[in-house]
Amino acid sequence: MIKQILTTLSIPAQKHRRGMVGAALAEYLPILSVSLLVGLAGAQTYGPALKQHVGEMASQLASNYYQGWFYPKETAGLAPMGGGSSSSGSSGPSAGEGSDGQDGSGGESEDGGVGGIGGDYDNPGSEDPFNPKPGGEQSCAADTGGGSGNPLSSPSASSAASTNTAFGNPIDIGTGNKFQREFDYRHAGVTPLVFERYYNSLQSPTRSALGYGWRHSYSRQLLLPRSPGQPENVTATVIPPRSITLKMLRDDGTVYVFNRDGKHWQGDGVVDRLIEAAGGWLYTTVNGVVERYNSLGQLKDVRYLNGITHTLTYDEQSRLASITDSRGPALQLHYKQHWLSRVSLPDGDQLRFKYSDAGNLQAYQRSNPGLWSSVKALFRDNTATYHYEDTTFTHALTGLTDAEGQRYATWVYDHLGRAVLSQHGEGAEKLSFDYRSDGTVAMTNAAGRVTIFHMEPARPGYRRLVLMDGQATPTCGQARQSLSYNPQGFIKLAVDANGHATRYTRNERGLIEQQEEGLSKLGGQWLPDEGARRVEQQWHLDLPLVTLATYSSYINGKWQTYLKREVHYSETGRLLTRTDTDLSQQSEPYSTYGEQRSWSYTYHFVPGDLAQPTKVEINGPLPAQSDGSDDITHIAYNREGLIQSITNPLGQTTRITAYNRHGQPTEADLPNGIQVSL
Repeated sequence: MIKQILTTLSIPAQKHRRGMVGAALAEYLPILSVSLLVGLAGAQTYGPALKQHVGEMASQLASNYYQGWFYPKETAGLAPMGGGSSSSGSSGPSAGEGSDGQDGSGGESEDGGVGGIGGDYDNPGSEDPFNPKPGGEQSCAADTGGGSGNPLSSPSASSAASTNTAFGNPIDIGTGNKFQREFDYRHAGVTPLVFERYYNSLQSPTRSALGYGWRHSYSRQLLLPRSPGQPENVTATVIPPRSITLKMLRDDGTVYVFNRDGKHWQGDGVVDRLIEAAGGWLYTTVNGVVERYNSLGQLKDVRYLNGITHTLTYDEQSRLASITDSRGPALQLHYKQHWLSRVSLPDGDQLRFKYSDAGNLQAYQRSNPGLWSSVKALFRDNTATYHYEDTTFTHALTGLTDAEGQRYATWVYDHLGRAVLSQHGEGAEKLSFDYRSDGTVAMTNAAGRVTIFHMEPARPGYRRLVLMDGQATPTCGQARQSLSYNPQGFIKLAVDANGHATRYTRNERGLIEQQEEGLSKLGGQWLPDEGARRVEQQWHLDLPLVTLATYSSYINGKWQTYLKREVHYSETGRLLTRTDTDLSQQSEPYSTYGEQRSWSYTYHFVPGDLAQPTKVEINGPLPAQSDGSDDITHIAYNREGLIQSITNPLGQTTRITAYNRHGQPTEADLPNGIQVSL
């Protein structure tokens, strides 16, 4: 049975953010119908909030699943590092690695805008059966403060290994950097236009068009060195012959260092590729997305595997003016003096930004089109208000107030500008950090539990976690966890508090080729315990897609394979077939060895446009019956690429009959004849 085809409806907890909502569908029952009914019932409780956040159900239905490249987030091919907590990652760049005061040149905040969908037909092999936790949650859930997500949670995070040092909301304890990610807009469809904002306290001395320390989704640029004697106000156009180092500044503020190796550029702990090309540079991410930069290091366009291109243009002052999707939608950026004052969205809405006299981003507001809406916006509460209350570090973000005027989050910094406290509201999820002289960091949670973190140098400008030691309290046992890394900087061994280990073997792209869970140390070697599990994976030559995976358990002193999964893709990474073969050895009550379940995918496109499907057919997992019947699910799309109808193998059809200008479904006809309005 097809499990989740699509993500389920959800409403984000943070009121000041614009959430995304998905929907789920199963193979034989019209789960979409249930989701829509649940959404209708929820509207009675949440009112306008549901309509605001039900938003991308159709775009998720139409796009994030059937576009066909199911790229995993974090560690490609298996679950994100950190297990139950997504707060294990590095939190932005090191101090001093800013953008030289220039506005970023842009880029797509998500490489392909896809990431893992988490269903049966996500990148096969990505539903980690082991779920290791090397650096996330400890034995007591309050230890990490709940976290607010990996600061590098976009697929570009797999471009380099995580440092596993982000805790709280979130703070990178390896550098003291406070990182904040704000989601403002995502257009409907596949690989859509996105506008997100990112703050790094260690970059707060650096001014951008969004104020000090802030960047946005298209703030990507290649930082080129200047020739000796070249004035600082002159942008380099030619790489000095003796230059051996370049820096790639990503939208979230992360800095990747590339070193010259003969005629090639080799990333330092980075698996993305950078090459010189006619008139500029080509940067290819681990996900196969190609970014083109001009000779000034400005991003010119982003080309995705599905053929969609986002093109950037600049005004006479070299400020980013627009980002245009090859399908037509565009973002228009408007400035008041140096500052980005507003962004015009394809649906007519405006993202408006306000700044203090000190140049800090003070407030964000989203308003509807039209003069009257603009007037009302003057008297409406901000969607989010930002505070900078530190008298020493005047650009350091110290708090956030939501749309209802409630102080949502607070951060505090020490005399060196390192973030030392993170809390929500009046002290919820409070975490304090003590940066000790021996290089360790002590974290105290709201319950008074102290956890000591030991770190070592990682790629340039970063430190990574190697040992976490949490003291016992009356309600929490002792927590101890250690990590070791391979030469690329990826985790190769994670040992938990009980002395059990998970071991990883990776290829040159950082993708996991073998993962073993349930190892114990015996005679100086890590050996499998009874019941240990192993997955072995082969990968697509160019894309981070698993083509073959075998799953085994350690039983009676030997590894026994119980499942083989084979997957085939098109040249552009669209899923074509998947076959699961049962290799289990049990014979009671009967043997299932050799039995198979298979799925095939057929795509129909707009003539001449392979990026825009009109219909997708999913056949499987059951074989055709003797009477000719088959278990085929049909999904049809409208001209905008949004779901028009879904017909399950029983012939039951759900039709989405209306969308609003945001690409959100507003009306649907269910198989039982009920009409639903949202």
